[in-house]
Amino acid sequence: LTSLEASHTQLQHYAARVADLAATEERNRLARDIHDSLGHHLAAINIQLEKANAYRKRDPSRAYEAVDHAKRTVQAALKDVRESVSSLRQDSEPFLFSEALNDLLRRMRHSGLELKLTQTGDRSPYSRLKLMTLYRVIQEGLTNVHKHAGASQVKIAIDFGAQVATLDLIDNGLGFDVAAWKSRSHEQTAHGLLGLQERLSLVGGTLDICSQPQGTQLAVKIPQAQAP
Repeated sequence: LTSLEASHTQLQHYAARVADLAATEERNRLARDIHDSLGHHLAAINIQLEKANAYRKRDPSRAYEAVDHAKRTVQAALKDVRESVSSLRQDSEPFLFSEALNDLLRRMRHSGLELKLTQTGDRSPYSRLKLMTLYRVIQEGLTNVHKHAGASQVKIAIDFGAQVATLDLIDNGLGFDVAAWKSRSHEQTAHGLLGLQERLSLVGGTLDICSQPQGTQLAVKIPQAQAP
């Protein structure tokens, strides 16, 4: 009887530990969603409002155009919030990867970046989570390029292979010290790329970063089938 009581107590302890770990993972996932999605949209809205303010006197039509783009970005942010809520409710609706990516590129082109996209392969075997992860990598990568890289051009190459999906996101910006970034991975300014690494690890993916004064490359691989 004493042994059974001890086993029961231990099982309760394990159950509580599992619940704590699950809650921690859910908090981390929500934090990544807030940073990657809402953070991107707020940065884009700020860009458009700054543009509107700069042109409001000398070119009112461009100022109104910037405000209109900011309004559309607000609508996109609300759509992302609804999708996040749906995922919390375990909604099984498919993620429209091409539609979401085209909307993202259309918004980012208003920031002045020249974007070149090439896409090959069949994405249908890839799960909603993996497509969403790939989209978040591109979203965060473009946000970082605009905010930090001082680049004028970004090339995005996606290949949905039979076994592995690959993404190369290459800019012609100023580059950064990757080793220094890794050493500061606990700091708030590093949370974007750190969050991407966490997202990718959940789907068995990898992220390699190569940066030089002539530009930066993000190289991503996501397997079609989850490793056992």
